[in-house]
Amino acid sequence: MSTLAGPAPGVLDPAGSTHGDPSTRGTLVTKEKVLRKIAGQAASELPFIGGRSGGLLGLGASGDLDARPQAEVDLDGTTAFVSLTVAMLYPTPLRAGTEQLRSHVTEVLERTAAVHVGRIDVTIVSLETGTAGRGRSLA
Repeated sequence: MSTLAGPAPGVLDPAGSTHGDPSTRGTLVTKEKVLRKIAGQAASELPFIGGRSGGLLGLGASGDLDARPQAEVDLDGTTAFVSLTVAMLYPTPLRAGTEQLRSHVTEVLERTAAVHVGRIDVTIVSLETGTAGRGRSLA
């Protein structure tokens, strides 16, 4: 879990001002569970990345470009160490695809959760032929 000091943008203090003593503004606590969801969603925004679906208790699951990738996050202070388990569209170049994935997930986590990303490990569990995923996004 990460604790960050500082105001939420646009939040008024009791006197009605957006300014004030930073030490009286409170803290922001970001849990690893939230960071896992943000990382998984960010990864799924790329059209050539997917996750796994189907199966029972993880057995028999298959790659699915429309599924959200699995993400795990270990947080050390404000530094996140991320592990992603993904399916990738074939014939996406693996090195270029994983570099783009790391870059995108890093940018989203640092922008939305105010954490530094120390490392992103990527495990590709399947290569999927066919059409790219929907390229899902939050917007």
